[in-house]
Amino acid sequence: MGVQMSLGSRLNCPNCGHKYAMLYFRPRSTCPNCRTDVKTDLRTIGILETVIGGPLLWLAAVLLRTYLHDSTGLLAYVLLCVPALAIHLFVVRRFVTARLTSSES
Repeated sequence: MGVQMSLGSRLNCPNCGHKYAMLYFRPRSTCPNCRTDVKTDLRTIGILETVIGGPLLWLAAVLLRTYLHDSTGLLAYVLLCVPALAIHLFVVRRFVTARLTSSES
């Protein structure tokens, strides 16, 4: 098997093309299909998401707390969990690329 990665499938296994969920959440994983080690740059993207998205989500939470008259802020933060996950998945799909860490298979 050679490298079969196309531009549209950045988060598939670079060796066999198999798509699996661990590529979205872990910087290093093993493909369950072909057993190759796969590396992504999720740490860098996570730092950028925190620096850029953290203050934006905090401002959205403050606005929600004001609008909903939420004194503890729990409701505001719970309501922002789903949009934060959606933004994370969008950013990961758009900017993270999977690479092989070892050439053995």
